[in-house]
Amino acid sequence: MKRAPASLKAAVTAASPGSSRTGRGLGRRIFLSTSLPLLALSALTLWLVGAAVTRQADRQLREDLERASLVFEQILSARAGELAAAGASLSLDSKFRGAWDALPARPGSAAGGAGAGDDATGLVREWNEHAALDILDVYDARGVERVNGGRFPDGDVETTALVAEALRGRTAYGVVLRADSPYQVAAVPLLRNGRPAGAILCGERMGQALAHRLAVLTRTEVSFVAGRAVRVSTLADLGDRYRLVQDLSQARARHPMARDARLLESQTSRGRALTLSRPFPGAGTRASYALQRSVEEETLYLRRVYRDLAGLAVAAFLAALISAWLVARSITRPIARLVDAAQALEGGDYEHPLDVRSRDEIGLLARTFLGMRRHLQCQVQGLEELGRIKSEFLSVASHELRTPLTIIQGYQSLLAERALGPLTSPQDSAVLAIGQGAETLHKLAEDAGRLAEIDQVQFKPDLAPFDVSEMLARAVRCSLEAGPGRKVAVRHEVAPGAEFAVVDGPRLLHAISKLVENGIRFTRDGGEVVLRARRDGGLLRVEVRDTGVGIPADQLEGLFDKTFALRSSTEHHSSSTLEFGSAGLGLGLCIAQGVARAHGGDVFVESEVGRGTTVTLIVPAEGMQQAA
Repeated sequence: MKRAPASLKAAVTAASPGSSRTGRGLGRRIFLSTSLPLLALSALTLWLVGAAVTRQADRQLREDLERASLVFEQILSARAGELAAAGASLSLDSKFRGAWDALPARPGSAAGGAGAGDDATGLVREWNEHAALDILDVYDARGVERVNGGRFPDGDVETTALVAEALRGRTAYGVVLRADSPYQVAAVPLLRNGRPAGAILCGERMGQALAHRLAVLTRTEVSFVAGRAVRVSTLADLGDRYRLVQDLSQARARHPMARDARLLESQTSRGRALTLSRPFPGAGTRASYALQRSVEEETLYLRRVYRDLAGLAVAAFLAALISAWLVARSITRPIARLVDAAQALEGGDYEHPLDVRSRDEIGLLARTFLGMRRHLQCQVQGLEELGRIKSEFLSVASHELRTPLTIIQGYQSLLAERALGPLTSPQDSAVLAIGQGAETLHKLAEDAGRLAEIDQVQFKPDLAPFDVSEMLARAVRCSLEAGPGRKVAVRHEVAPGAEFAVVDGPRLLHAISKLVENGIRFTRDGGEVVLRARRDGGLLRVEVRDTGVGIPADQLEGLFDKTFALRSSTEHHSSSTLEFGSAGLGLGLCIAQGVARAHGGDVFVESEVGRGTTVTLIVPAEGMQQAA
């Protein structure tokens, strides 16, 4: 068990926490407890808003692509209706029907004349000068092309399925490839007597003009893809077209059975883009269209929103910090004043201003503190007066006792030397007892006088170089003489460098002797008391270690009280010969502490019950001035 060491006065003063430090600790906790929740709430709110805006922007972008796809397919549907109307118009033309009826039943047949096919083709091309169709083919009932009257007559067209559908009496629509270009076509049945006698295939090329028209209407990049190539596109960068084909191929590889739209993210020269790809309406083709919109451009407003949110976050952060600081300051300032007043009170200042006028709990605490301080001031003044009276009594009593004690000791010496006549054996024993009692009383008077001198701050050490080893040896001899018959080994050690010190030798010797006597008093016979002196920087450390009974922890705090150790006069047993366990008047430690502090040092104690006690006396070794 340990008593906290009391270091030199300057070191203790430097180690004491100031009011500002205390205020900062409390203010920091209040600041953190108020600002962190506000900051967390602000950050969470901004994050939720940002996430909601991001989700909304992503959803809006996907919906825009879906609407663009719907617009495109509506355009295709309108074009398909126009193509079907053109085919129906041709089938009702009387000149064309006459030329068609004149065609032979089979190609190359003599029936109907050799020029009938040329006449029908000429009529169809003449009619198409006004319709301006890219594809205008007429098929017979067997699905064989008999007339080619379009503006681009060359090239193969996979139209078998569409023509077959028309020959069954239904108009068919689709997209076909011709000369590596996509064409939108409509197959219209050619009726004779209400029954399909052939089919008219009308088509228009889906070229750059259509792509640009759709791009303007939907604000998207438009590409027509057939096979593994981009046939038509508004993408200016060839690399973007290549990456589009690669992305669509990978999507088909991952989902080969998917027939509907594909929505995927792709990388372009302008950054990340969102692409919607769908097959063209109609069967029998591998052609599809892709609508692509730049995520970076579409989310430009989102980045502006993020910048605004970032500014809002900074403003919220600063507002939270300022509000938390104001709250912490409003709480800690009056508390800091209370701490300053309490520390001033600890130093004996009972008039330190305490400017707390609030009517809340802190104001009540301040008013209560003021009442306690006034009450404490009255009590301290009473105790100081009592202490002064006690010190004066001890000083006067010790002084007044010396004269009669001197007379008693003088006559006792004369009686013991038989100068006043012979003594009987009982008288001789009585004279010896008188001498021992007078000696004990003399020591008590000296200790009381020294304690009174210390209490009245009258003790000024007479500093001079002193032999530390000789001082410890004399302390050992004095202690052994005070305890004759005690079988306790007492020895001393002086570390190199600690042989001399500038101290008040006689008074320091008396203080160390008191510590050694205490060690002998509370160490059983066979035990040991060791004195060690060593230098610790500019300090002289003298340790008195014993192997005695030790001191309980609950008694360590009261060891240095300047009061008698005696608690009950009926249980007190004192001895002038340092008997084991005998209790003195408790002045030894107080005197040792007073001597050490007069030198600018101090005394501290470490003890463990059953294992012994170590008392360490510390004083400046180089004659440092007495601490204020």
